[in-house]
Amino acid sequence: MTARTRALRYSLWMLFRFSLAGVVLVALVVLVFMGLGSNYSFEWDKALEFLSWYNRGLGVTLELFVFSATLAVSLGLLVALMRLSPWGPVRDLAGLYVHTFRNLPALVVLLLFFFGLGQIIPLPTIRAPALPHVEILLGAALVAVYAYVLRFKWKRLSAGKKAALLISLAGVSYLLFLWSPITLFGKDYNNIFLWGVIAFGVYESSYLGETFRAGIQSVHRTQIEAAQSLGMNYLQVMGYVVLPQALRVILPPLTSTLVALVKETALIYLVRGIGDLTDQARQLAVPTRRPYIFEFYTILVCYYLAIVIPLSVLSQWLEGKLGISKARRMAVHHDA
Repeated sequence: MTARTRALRYSLWMLFRFSLAGVVLVALVVLVFMGLGSNYSFEWDKALEFLSWYNRGLGVTLELFVFSATLAVSLGLLVALMRLSPWGPVRDLAGLYVHTFRNLPALVVLLLFFFGLGQIIPLPTIRAPALPHVEILLGAALVAVYAYVLRFKWKRLSAGKKAALLISLAGVSYLLFLWSPITLFGKDYNNIFLWGVIAFGVYESSYLGETFRAGIQSVHRTQIEAAQSLGMNYLQVMGYVVLPQALRVILPPLTSTLVALVKETALIYLVRGIGDLTDQARQLAVPTRRPYIFEFYTILVCYYLAIVIPLSVLSQWLEGKLGISKARRMAVHHDA
């Protein structure tokens, strides 16, 4: 088969996939309109006037994500080291922790911490230093991801991923041109917010603990024995020999787990409203006496796509760049 024939077949195949994706998208839009009914009047102009509400919600969602991710990574590394401990009781305790929280739904863990421990143990209010103009930093990071994808990876993406990238690119335009300034932190965090951070951090750490453990065990035993022969203790071996090499295996599933965490933060509004993205959309929809306002929730979808899709692309790029096998990814990834 000549190169020209292969190029023609590839072009026809991509045309078919784009056409199929377009038909499916049109069918979904038609179904939405049919479900809304002929009496529904769209009010996009009024809905877009409330973008400042979503901006405030985005700030709360990002704060919840940053705190929860920090706690999850710290606890996950601790759990992994405990799972690999030479002392049996420590391994058993870490195993009980992992298997308990990995087998619970995230919403159940939230309910346990909010209405269980949260009612027994009051947490003090804390305040973090302010981080202004986050929209500039976030917009620059997203544009960097898109620039890489469009320059090097565009032809390798499926039609669905290309469409998703273009949709989320609209969200980036809001970040750079239409959004009001966003400031993270610089405020008081009460008992409700802090228990949400702890719940998400504990839940995700049970997955990250296994991710870190798999990465650590990927380092050959002979390297650990060589480090011990040089007089290094357990922490030195982990810090100087094992973890730097394990990072190659850990990074892709770690990114995937953090993507899952971003999406899971939406669950918190079901337990207690703290003003996150989903809670803001719900507050906008309910007073109108039409609780499933299409416009407000469509804007909510665009916000989440603008956050999650670049992180997902980054995760896939890391997997390809670092050469992680499919079998190993399946073993250590968070089933999001």
